[in-house]
Amino acid sequence: MTTTTTTILLPLALSVFAQDEEALRVHTKLHQRVSPAIVGIRGGGRRGTGIVISPLGLILSSTTVAGSRDETVEVTLKGHKRVRGSIVRRKPELELMLVKIEAKDVPGVIDLGDSDAVKLGQVSYVLGDSYNSIFTDDQVALTLGHVSGRYSVDATQGRSTYKGEVIETSAGVNPNNDGAALVDATGRLIGMVTMNYHDSKFTGIAIPVNRLKEDIQAGLAPYRTAGWLGLTLEDKGGKIAIAKVAAKGPAEKGGLKAGDVLVSIGRKPAEGLGPANAQLKACWVGEAVDVEVLREGKKIKVSLLPEAKDFY
Repeated sequence: MTTTTTTILLPLALSVFAQDEEALRVHTKLHQRVSPAIVGIRGGGRRGTGIVISPLGLILSSTTVAGSRDETVEVTLKGHKRVRGSIVRRKPELELMLVKIEAKDVPGVIDLGDSDAVKLGQVSYVLGDSYNSIFTDDQVALTLGHVSGRYSVDATQGRSTYKGEVIETSAGVNPNNDGAALVDATGRLIGMVTMNYHDSKFTGIAIPVNRLKEDIQAGLAPYRTAGWLGLTLEDKGGKIAIAKVAAKGPAEKGGLKAGDVLVSIGRKPAEGLGPANAQLKACWVGEAVDVEVLREGKKIKVSLLPEAKDFY
């Protein structure tokens, strides 16, 4: 009887172990990919977290991690590297603060997601400083949970100044997580953690990234250079196709070919030649653009890095 029981349970135990190993690899890879874009912020005697959102050196953080009169903060990057950051934009009603560092110091950049598409129950991670983990141990803390709610808050707690829609997560939120990143299973930013929660609620909440995007774009504007993807579009019977691909341009490097039918660019559907060309012109040097095409009945997704062109 004992032998039979062992024989039956052993495959099950191995299966569970294999699942745990796969889950560990998923979490580890996500941390490795996202953590370089997570930095520590010090200002006005406070500490918190920042999220690098552009290769131009723009960092998203919370107004709660700096004093209202501060013009600069100290940014702690991977490897205990400390650099000075200038506060270039504040919007207290959104708890938003944008910090600019030199582009040469950028250790990594996070991808922005779509918070409107967030569903209850989906996996979510919080990455940020936790009890000085970045400042002292050179480690970005990661916690795992699920999206547990979507609702609005109409009061503020502590130093928070934000009211409005929030995403609730069961992932752990710890001291110094002000301004930390709430990301989805692909590592895309879906929210910025706010410490605006009541002690009786043992959950973390984040400001949806879509509420912050307009100010992020405005903050980026002074530092951007128009980018070039190296492709020309044409209308083929109502479908938007790639007419030409420039030699050695970003599109060719990404594997796109003349004749590919454009499905989307920058995560926006290709609907008409005019709008599609407008999306091409909304590309910026150094900021990756997702492009999806249809080739011989198969969808192909690529990420292209726009380059500078004098004539563009």
